[in-house]
Amino acid sequence: VPDRELAAASAAQIPAMAPVTRGAVIAVWGPAGAPGRTTLAAAMAYDLAQQEPVILVDVDTYGGAIAQTLGLLDEAPGIAALARASLHGTLTDETVARHALSVSPGLRVLSGITRPDRWPELSRSALEPVWELLRKHAAVTIIDCASPLESDEELQYDTRAPQRNGATLSALASADVVVAIGSAEPVGLQRLVHGLAALEAVVPEATTPRLVVVNR
Repeated sequence: VPDRELAAASAAQIPAMAPVTRGAVIAVWGPAGAPGRTTLAAAMAYDLAQQEPVILVDVDTYGGAIAQTLGLLDEAPGIAALARASLHGTLTDETVARHALSVSPGLRVLSGITRPDRWPELSRSALEPVWELLRKHAAVTIIDCASPLESDEELQYDTRAPQRNGATLSALASADVVVAIGSAEPVGLQRLVHGLAALEAVVPEATTPRLVVVNR
């Protein structure tokens, strides 16, 4: 299925949302192997932005590509700026307005980190207040997540220590809907099946609705 058609079909299956008083958060996740997380997240964001304000966020701490996909300069990652402001207690509506770049009518973007070694900037504790604030600024916030879901066991003795997968785990925990995407070929489907079991352990479907998408 072409990516544009896939995005439109995915967007159509997400429950209709009321006018913004508290916007919805959608996390786009998929297992390893490049099943199309970024492409689907960007296309869904563009399609939904035709009807209501949308903010697209990149929290992939391994290889975020939202900025490159949309042809944006990525020298100053917007989500990292919001995370710093959150840690310093200076996160405000003006912070969002300054760092969320407008790319088309109704669609703004918070680009991801420019290098994988900057992952400590996106700690779980810093991002949790960000998701709540973004609900005020858009009817839908779409978050492009990384594939790994493991917690860093060697760091669990110190709950304040940053964890590389903390950004993804934070997004999934805050999401109202999780869109899980896999590739339509034998290895991709096997990874998706195994990945859905790992996802269930992180965010049970009973508490967070899930839309499973098979790409290509």
